[in-house]
Amino acid sequence: MDTLQATDTSTPKVKDNLNTWTGGYTQIPNSILRASNLDSDSKVALALLYMTYTYALDNNQLEPDGSFYHTNARFDEFMAISGDQVIRKVIPDLVDKGLIRTIKRCVEGKTRNYYILDFNAINNYDGSAVDQKVLQKKLARAQKAYDGRRQKEAKIMKAYGEKVSELITDGYSIDSREKQIDIISDEIAKEYNYRFATAKGLVNRMINQYKSTTGKMPDWFVEPEDDELPF
Repeated sequence: MDTLQATDTSTPKVKDNLNTWTGGYTQIPNSILRASNLDSDSKVALALLYMTYTYALDNNQLEPDGSFYHTNARFDEFMAISGDQVIRKVIPDLVDKGLIRTIKRCVEGKTRNYYILDFNAINNYDGSAVDQKVLQKKLARAQKAYDGRRQKEAKIMKAYGEKVSELITDGYSIDSREKQIDIISDEIAKEYNYRFATAKGLVNRMINQYKSTTGKMPDWFVEPEDDELPF
């Protein structure tokens, strides 16, 4: 018989405590409970599937391939999210991690979800492993945010490039130029909802880029075109 081992229940003290749980209990490995790459919904769903598996096993209701039927209503009963959400989000995650397999069967004209628990994978699960799908999503969000920031800065540089270039070409004194930098930075901060320090840093970067060119604004000040900007 396949089992999920969570703790040693052989001592009298543990046995006595378990005997007071008149509603029954379900054992799952501590490695699953402690897994940082499984959310709480995934852990509860896995425990519910194991509970259904043991019931099916005890009542000779397992299919020949070891699969068993688990209703969405059971997820609804025990979980904070709906059974449909479990099917759409939680179950695919457990499948991707190799902890379970799903089989769709047509029974009495209706499609039902049957499940197979991979006990070897569950008992040896590495809960500290980086979730690659989650990591890729985080990286994609970070890249999108970075690209959006760069495009926004390009738009600002295009709008304020001429003003910034005048700070160098029109012979301002150091004090006067610093005041003008503050004025331009304040305008940018208000118009584009920037912090003043961020806006001033951008203006200084524009000045440095201008100084590094041969007396003209860099190409970045005029690209991309307005219709390419999401602002």
